[in-house]
Amino acid sequence: MLQEKNEHTKNLLQIFDGSIYPNLETVPPRLAILKRNKWVINNSDFLIAYVQNDWSGASKTLKYAMRKRNNIEIINIKEKK
Repeated sequence: MLQEKNEHTKNLLQIFDGSIYPNLETVPPRLAILKRNKWVINNSDFLIAYVQNDWSGASKTLKYAMRKRNNIEIINIKEKK
């Protein structure tokens, strides 16, 4: 079991190129998710979303990404059905 776990970890390290962490420590908690979502959009090449309504945080994030469309490819799975 330990050898399998070590092999799995080794495989992950070969394909994983690192992690990034948004600097949001000074953002008020009630705004943290919104700010994090904007940060993710600004630092991504793709957005895969499933947005069912127009009032949720996911909807706001999708709309933000659509305004920045020249920087990000967007796929809304909900529209694919």
